[in-house]
Amino acid sequence: MAAAAALESVHAIQRNDSLVDLSAQQLVDCDTGNAGCRGGFAFKAFNYIISNGGLASEAAYPYRGWRDTCQAAANSPLVAMAGFNRVAAFLEFDLMFAVKFVPVVVAVDGSDDSFKNYAGGVYRGPCGHSLNHEMLLVGYGTTDDWDYDYWIVKNSYGEGWGENGYMRMQRNINRDTEDSLGMCGILLDSIYPYMEWIDYP
Repeated sequence: MAAAAALESVHAIQRNDSLVDLSAQQLVDCDTGNAGCRGGFAFKAFNYIISNGGLASEAAYPYRGWRDTCQAAANSPLVAMAGFNRVAAFLEFDLMFAVKFVPVVVAVDGSDDSFKNYAGGVYRGPCGHSLNHEMLLVGYGTTDDWDYDYWIVKNSYGEGWGENGYMRMQRNINRDTEDSLGMCGILLDSIYPYMEWIDYP
């Protein structure tokens, strides 16, 4: 879902237009390189989108929540992408620079109950660095009292989770040193798409 959300955002930014909902279900059904609802990797999803010529709209290929046969709607993509770039690992400034321009898919360790049950505030763990969950990084900031720097990440758990579907995750932990993995490993694996134009309706 993070891969589809990233492409939605890049499309809106590059077209200077409103967000178009793209089909996460198409990725669940048709991207055989990943594991459907059991998860996967953004780079594999992006490779599928490139090879398929794009991703259909959510309206044309709606979300069901389970893996099914790849539908014919997948053959009518709405938004295409040309490729993707990775952000250098371990370097917080590089990730900050990238997200100034486009949302970035980040991998994190989301296995701890404190992560799954996050309800608000700046998340400071506990969490490890075994990457098992992808989210969409959309920005960063600092608390009003200057106590904590944080990342702003969008999760796929719906608006009832966290802060209307988003999490503020602590930032600036051993920044830009080789041993800096970031909170929950957020600095280890990050990627974003870039797009090309096709005929839009």
